[in-house]
Amino acid sequence: MKSPRIILFFSLILLLFFVLNRFSSETQLVSAKEGVKIFNKDLKIGDNSEDVKFLQKFLNKNPTTKISSSGTGSSGNETDFFGQLTKNAVIKFQEMYASDVLQPFGLKSGTGFVGTATRLKLNSLLEADNRLSESVIADNSSLSKYSSKSSQSSRNSSKSAGLEVKKPLVVIKNSAESSSKVFSSSSSENSTTVRAYSTSEYQVSPGKTLVLEGEGFTPKSNTVHLGENNFVPDLSASENGTKISFVIPKDLPLGKYSIWVTNANGISKSEAIKIYIVVTNSPLERPVVEKVEPTEATIDSEIVVSGKGFTTSGNNIYSMFGNVMNISSSDGKTLKFKPSSMQQIAKIKTEKSAKNIPIEVSFYIVNENGYNKELASFIIQL
Repeated sequence: MKSPRIILFFSLILLLFFVLNRFSSETQLVSAKEGVKIFNKDLKIGDNSEDVKFLQKFLNKNPTTKISSSGTGSSGNETDFFGQLTKNAVIKFQEMYASDVLQPFGLKSGTGFVGTATRLKLNSLLEADNRLSESVIADNSSLSKYSSKSSQSSRNSSKSAGLEVKKPLVVIKNSAESSSKVFSSSSSENSTTVRAYSTSEYQVSPGKTLVLEGEGFTPKSNTVHLGENNFVPDLSASENGTKISFVIPKDLPLGKYSIWVTNANGISKSEAIKIYIVVTNSPLERPVVEKVEPTEATIDSEIVVSGKGFTTSGNNIYSMFGNVMNISSSDGKTLKFKPSSMQQIAKIKTEKSAKNIPIEVSFYIVNENGYNKELASFIIQL
C-alpha cells in the first residue's frame, strides 16, 4: 500500500495535469495574479520555445543551476533552445529537490526532462513568490510596509541610538526574477560545487576501471570514497572536470558501497541522492535500453522494450505516470508491458480533458543489476 504522502503527491500531479490541459496549448497560462507565468508544458532536449527561455532565466538565478557562466545560455544571454547545457541545469534542479521530484518515483538521479513533477515544483516556487511579491521582507523575516519617510526616520533614530541599520529586502514584483530569489535563497546556501551523478557500471570487480561522472572535479587531488572506510586518493579529472577514472582496489572487500568525491571544491556526498556500486567477482551488465516499440502507442498497446541486462524477474519500470513492477524477461533482452498498467495513465484516460492529447512517458528500468543510465520513452495518444 502506498504511503499517504505518495498518494497525495500523485493526486497533486494528476490535478495539475487536468487543470493545465483544459487550456489550449497555444494559450499562455497565468496564475491567479495576472501576468505571472507558470510552466504548463513538458520540456525536453531539442525543444525551441519561449518556455525554454523562461526556464533558463529561472535556473540562472541560482548559482547551482545556472545554464552557463558565460556565453550562450548565461544570465542575460538566454535562448529559446533546450540543449545539453539546459538539460544539465535541469538535472541539478531535480536533484536539489529530489524528495519532491525524484524519490516518489524511485529515481536515483535527475533526468533532465521537465515533466509533470518537475513543473509542479517549479510552479510551487513561482506561486510562493507570487504570495510574497507585494510584501517587504524585513530582517528576521518580519513583514512590514515602509514609506520613505518612516524608513528615514527609523534610520535616524537608530543612528542616534548607536545601532546598525540593515536595509530591508524588497521582493521584486517581476515574477521571473522574484521567484528565482525565493528559489535561490531557499537552496543555494546548502549547495555544493562538486557533484557526482553516475558511474559507468553498477557492478564491477576488484582491479577493474570505473568512470565516475559529475561536475566540479578538480584537475588533480580528487579523492573517491567507497563507503565510510575506503578511499582512492590523488585522482585526476578530465579537462572539463566532469569525469574521474580510477581502479577499484584489488583488496577491497566484496559488497555494496556508496560512492562520493571530496576535493578543494567540497564534498559531493548527498543525503538526497546516493550513488552506489556493487563490488563482486562476477559482475552483471546493468540494464541498457536500445529500442522501445511502438514509439507512438495507445493505452492498451503492448510496449516492447529491447536491450540487455534484464533479469529473469524483478525488472521494475519507474515513471511519473506510475510504476510497473516485477516484469519478467525470458531472454534477458526484452520486456513487455501495457501503459494501462501505469496507475496515473489509467486514471487520465477517463478524463475528457485528456482526449487527443499526446503524452510522452519517460521511464527507467531498475533491477538487481542497476538501472539504465539513459531515460527511455514512448508517446501515448489517449
